[in-house]
Amino acid sequence: MLLSHQHKFIYLKTHKTGSTSAELALEPFCAPPGHKVYPNRAAPLITEYGIVGARAPGPAVLSARRKDPDFFWHHMGARKVAEKIGEECFHAYRRIACVRNPFRRLLSQYLYKSVWLAGARAPESLAEARAGFRAYLFADPYDLSNMERVKRDNYLAFIGDKMILTDYLRLENLQADLTAFLTSAGVKDPQVRLEHERNNAGKKRDWKLLDFFDSQDLVDRTLEIDGWIFDLVGYSKDPADA
Repeated sequence: MLLSHQHKFIYLKTHKTGSTSAELALEPFCAPPGHKVYPNRAAPLITEYGIVGARAPGPAVLSARRKDPDFFWHHMGARKVAEKIGEECFHAYRRIACVRNPFRRLLSQYLYKSVWLAGARAPESLAEARAGFRAYLFADPYDLSNMERVKRDNYLAFIGDKMILTDYLRLENLQADLTAFLTSAGVKDPQVRLEHERNNAGKKRDWKLLDFFDSQDLVDRTLEIDGWIFDLVGYSKDPADA
């Protein structure tokens, strides 16, 4: 997560939405002048300018969270951010997150797990990939003991049943959306430079999106998992349009 006192925004980091690229682009506005941005950050940076959450592998973040009750980290949920900075500040600032067409987000998340999950391997054939994707999509997303499950982003966009986002950045239009957001936040002539730290295009081979969404139950499951994103942004509910 990020927080900028000068520009009065809080960035909540979703999964497989271009969120790291947006995070790196927004970080300078949350830190002192001359601050250098690095892909990884073991500890949060908290200054009069704002907060830059730690950006590190899951086990390292989990360990640090247990030791430090005031620890801020990249995928920190909306409720925890509000608790730590105070409800008044949280609701006074704009709250922004990245979104992506859910059909592409969920497939990208499945294919990327062979990169970050220890012991996981990339599927060798389309048939294997399709079977794995189906199992991944239908696994219980709340079973924290199963690392091969979909990462839902509801905890970043809602507190209870209340949507808390005031703005969003679309991966499909990320540079323009970032430029427009920063301009509206008072940044004069923002020069947005996007880094691509989590790109897994090479994992997809020549497989097509519709190779994976070949039955209605997979479409329905996507609508169940990411229905709020369809409603918020207005993405088509037909994977052929993704």
